[in-house]
Amino acid sequence: MILDMERDSTMMDEGLAREVVNLVQKLRKKGQLVPTDPITVHYNITPSDSDLSATVASYKEYIETALRVPFRSESKDSHKSPTLIEEVCQVRVHCVV
Repeated sequence: MILDMERDSTMMDEGLAREVVNLVQKLRKKGQLVPTDPITVHYNITPSDSDLSATVASYKEYIETALRVPFRSESKDSHKSPTLIEEVCQVRVHCVV
């Protein structure tokens, strides 16, 4: 058996999408929400042309499936629905080992 241990961009993007899911799940827990609570997750990524924005757009379906809730981009000008819990997070876009 031969294993290719070299990281490629797809692997990095998948890891980043899993990290986004993990951050939302932790935020849900902080907000004392359960998985069956009907919520919508709104996010804002700055800068909007970052690698993170592109990855989230590419993996949006995966993120929504994992969270089992709508996952929506929110611009500063868009109408906000009532906020239950909010947090600013820094996500590592590139990992170096």
